[in-house]
Amino acid sequence: MPSFLSNIEGFRGTGEVNEQGQALETFLESYNADKYPKPSVTADVLVFAYQQERKNFLEGMKLLMIKRRNHPSIGFWAIPGGFAEMKEDLLDTAKRELEEETGLTDIPLAQMYTYGEVWRDPRDRVVTTAYVALVEDGRLETTAGDDAKDAKWWDVSVSLTDTRTKEKTEEKEYCLKLHVEGEQDLTATVIETVHLDTPLGFSEFSVKESHGIAFDHARYIVQGYKFVENCPKNELKETEPVKEEVKQEVKQEVCKRRPVISIKKNTNGPWYENAVFYHIYPLGLCDAPKLNEGQDIVERLNKLIPWISHIREIGCNAIYLGPVFESVGHGYETTDYKTVDRRLGTNETLRRFVDTCHEQGIRVVLDGVFNHTGREFFAFKDIKEKREQSRYKDWYCNVNFYGNNEYNDGFSYDNWGGYNLLVKLNQWNPEVIDYICGVIRYWVEEFDIDGIRLDAADVLDFNYMKAMRRVANEVKEDFWLMGEVIHGDYGRWVNDETLHSVTNYQLHKALFSGHNDHNYFEIAHNVKYVYNQVNGNLHKLYNFLDNHDVDRIASKVNNKDNLVPIYYLLYTLPGIPSIYYGSEFAIEGVKANGSDDGLRPALDLSKLEEDNKKSRLIEEITRLGEIRQESEVLAKGGYEELMLTNRQYAFARMFENEAVITVVNNDENEVSVNVPVHMQAAEAEDLISGEKTSIENGTIHITLEKNSGRVFYVKG
Repeated sequence: MPSFLSNIEGFRGTGEVNEQGQALETFLESYNADKYPKPSVTADVLVFAYQQERKNFLEGMKLLMIKRRNHPSIGFWAIPGGFAEMKEDLLDTAKRELEEETGLTDIPLAQMYTYGEVWRDPRDRVVTTAYVALVEDGRLETTAGDDAKDAKWWDVSVSLTDTRTKEKTEEKEYCLKLHVEGEQDLTATVIETVHLDTPLGFSEFSVKESHGIAFDHARYIVQGYKFVENCPKNELKETEPVKEEVKQEVKQEVCKRRPVISIKKNTNGPWYENAVFYHIYPLGLCDAPKLNEGQDIVERLNKLIPWISHIREIGCNAIYLGPVFESVGHGYETTDYKTVDRRLGTNETLRRFVDTCHEQGIRVVLDGVFNHTGREFFAFKDIKEKREQSRYKDWYCNVNFYGNNEYNDGFSYDNWGGYNLLVKLNQWNPEVIDYICGVIRYWVEEFDIDGIRLDAADVLDFNYMKAMRRVANEVKEDFWLMGEVIHGDYGRWVNDETLHSVTNYQLHKALFSGHNDHNYFEIAHNVKYVYNQVNGNLHKLYNFLDNHDVDRIASKVNNKDNLVPIYYLLYTLPGIPSIYYGSEFAIEGVKANGSDDGLRPALDLSKLEEDNKKSRLIEEITRLGEIRQESEVLAKGGYEELMLTNRQYAFARMFENEAVITVVNNDENEVSVNVPVHMQAAEAEDLISGEKTSIENGTIHITLEKNSGRVFYVKG
């Protein structure tokens, strides 16, 4: 019997003959198998590796690629795969080819998509089915074989760069980047066309341009990346049923978090109005060597990738990243503004980090040290070499060739803070202004950052800052400038011509001392005082509890239970809140013997999360972060003090017909208070618990646990 299959019983249908009077057997005997030209069939396998300790598979994800040994696309990197044999299931083809080319076996595969365009391969008409596998990083060793000259795990990132809507379609443009040590980066631009004229809303992927990636495999990779991103709970599930006790644990965990109730969202303002920052000092967190001595480049910045999902999960949506450019030590003595510090990686390392943050909906702000440079900066080195003949002698303040210093340079100069390591730039020199403005443009073009924190802004020339603000207004929509100002009238800096924001050091001090002294009058007075300084624009200031220069908040409070009400104030008082890395875990740290090392430690995120699984503080911070990101009232609302004693404090943030009311208690005992509500409303809803409280005679009666806070939503 000439049937392709030995058993044809399942193909008999009703058993009747066809219109030519043929039974199935007769039809098969006369069938011409060469009637239609046969395309070749291939199976390719995308093997992604995820980081086990991370909650989102996309963070730090790798992709297995092979280097082509033969034509076509010889020398390019491709997805493992190959041609199906005549009597081989396609899934078996995928597994066989994966083993032959990489040595990997026994990996579960999920079918993703079939590609069938005529132009795909010069050898033959090829139809390819792509499979996806997801494995744990570090578990599988590869060995190149068959058509593979080499096999490597590549860091993969996919970022959405543009969206265009047409009459019946929406086009999304993605930038694909693949990186591995020792190889040139692979890049591609891939277009996803979403069809809007059908209820199916299906997508097609095409390659706009590709560099170093074989065939049309760039679109496989982007589509596979999206496949992993969109799979249930961002993970490929096993087929076995989930145990009932696990279901209950998941249900209980989900029930812990209430969705934000229908507070009016801030949809029209710039991103920074609803920003919740996470401040990282990268040289410390990444455990970089204390000195840059020209050693080999190490991509320690990649250690921050696992932190991105943590940052997002605790309710932050922006990162302020401390100094990352070449310097000799702590980062604030810049050697090269356009090259990432070799202790942290390369420019590409930083760009991948920023792209990954953007993919997770997190903005990135870099530290701009534009008041001074280090002594190894090219302009200063030129002065040391050429002295009076140096064309850069006017780039610095008060260079005096009749003076000297502890370095025996044979000249003296102005510095920052009394440290000759930090050479003060001449901010009145047009060349210096143009150079620094060029640096800002470069950072946006090269790294796609969203803002800059200006170091030592309280000693920067105002016209110098205004020049930077003009550049900020040009380079990117809603580009944000924030300045470090320790002392002074904040209103001089925060205005439409100079900076968007400055550090609120006055509130920083009041928040911990007001709790240590059981003195909420100090905090309330501070809020009103600064409110007048900035002409009511208090919501623009950058509020913080600790940073890389001051002791950790957990080391400054006498009673750590007061961390809870302190964070309530941080998130709900006017201003943009910021957490310093690790302080959500209540870690301690102080300056010692003139060193800041205790404030800037390397941390093990997995251990911190394990040790703080039931942390009340993290739960409260997370919920407060969610509320702060959502609420237009907290972004733009005015401030009104409602009730004040030494140990209890209530205030309202009001915008249009809505109010968010915060009540805090620094006492070691439970207390009940009556808080006036200055609008017509029947009830207030607790934004943390969801509990509703009646407003009677314009007052809410509230019970507060010891060292606690509550936040209510009222709609008039």
